[in-house]
Amino acid sequence: MNLPAEDPKNSTILVDPYATNKTSLTIGQTFSVNVNVMNLSPINAFVISLAYDPSVIDALSISYAGGLFDNSPITALYCIDGSGQVSGGTGCPSTGQGPGIANYALGLLANDTLLPSVNGTLFSMGFKVTGTGLSPIHFLSISMAVSGVGISTPLSADGYFTNSYCYDTRLCTPSVAMIHVMSSILKIGVPITLNATGSHGTNGPKDNITSYSWDWGDGHVTPPGPNPVDTHAYYSPANYIVTVNIEDSYNARGLASVTLSVVRFRIDLSVTFQSLSSQIFYPGDQISLPAVVQNLGTNVSTSTFRFVIQNRTLYETQLPLMPPVGQVTEHSTWNTTGLTPQSYTVAAEIDPVTAVISGESVIVENDTSNNINHVYIILREPIPPGYGSFLGLGLPATGALGILLLAGVVWSSIFLRRRKKPVEEAI
Repeated sequence: MNLPAEDPKNSTILVDPYATNKTSLTIGQTFSVNVNVMNLSPINAFVISLAYDPSVIDALSISYAGGLFDNSPITALYCIDGSGQVSGGTGCPSTGQGPGIANYALGLLANDTLLPSVNGTLFSMGFKVTGTGLSPIHFLSISMAVSGVGISTPLSADGYFTNSYCYDTRLCTPSVAMIHVMSSILKIGVPITLNATGSHGTNGPKDNITSYSWDWGDGHVTPPGPNPVDTHAYYSPANYIVTVNIEDSYNARGLASVTLSVVRFRIDLSVTFQSLSSQIFYPGDQISLPAVVQNLGTNVSTSTFRFVIQNRTLYETQLPLMPPVGQVTEHSTWNTTGLTPQSYTVAAEIDPVTAVISGESVIVENDTSNNINHVYIILREPIPPGYGSFLGLGLPATGALGILLLAGVVWSSIFLRRRKKPVEEAI
């Protein structure tokens, strides 16, 4: 999974203005930006964390005045650089305990109606210039809710401030940071490796990424270095925001973040096809379908397994209880007699692992992305008996395409001979 910066034109939440080029601003002067939303589902609460470089700019204030929530809101969280006010008197969250991070949460009162169409400003932020350089204004995390029930996280587009020049006396632009992660759900104590090798600079043709720094969200920070790859393990179950901080040849920065869910126990079954004897068969063939189900979790697990062809179940069975790292092989035979020659989609799939909680069946499997695997099998047009003998070649049954190609070669040879004879007579 790669996480690049999004194009603001396609985003639903973004920093506006996207680019804040303020070469005229000197240290101590101020400016402001908005956090806007577009085409967002109706909400009545949000929690947003933003990161910036305090050596270049520092947040001074956050305000909802004049925005979409300018209607008797409840301020539940207000933290800048690790200090502020929090509903209930608790401290700032882990994503807001240090300099360079602002957290803001708002909710409408219970008697307020939901915003029917969310397009506009959620809040504005005031900043003070503290130095010369480039600072991203980066979304660390975004949570939206309707009456306490979370909705899907919208796409986002970071902004940036710059008051310095890079390549060819042009204003610096932020580097593009990217994180590659195989799975966002982990078990405690199991190391995860992330890499940012897809990151790149934007300031000129010879701009390179010179350093990478990782903040793993649990207090562990890898200092800047040339290696784009880092490995870490967590020892407490929680959701952690991991952020990579990159710098290019001109010291222009870029940030990217991903949320990792670390669990004490992991439930994960996977299914894969074993290799077939061929991918091309003929109607009437008896095709053996083998698949392997593995338990990649930490608990004994079972589920229902099935082979499905063109959305129709061929075979279904209840899997035996499998211990961690255990596996079982399932087989079935597909009789293709009478089927139409074409390409068929064959799926090996397992149902997500469920458990009964408070009287309801709930999916408890941590990762269901590997619960289905596909192969594509082609049934070719059957070859009539003796199809290769019409040319007097006495060939065995061969694919129609091969016969046509061979016939084409013979015909071309005859045609050339016929054209060659008059030339010889002329000579």
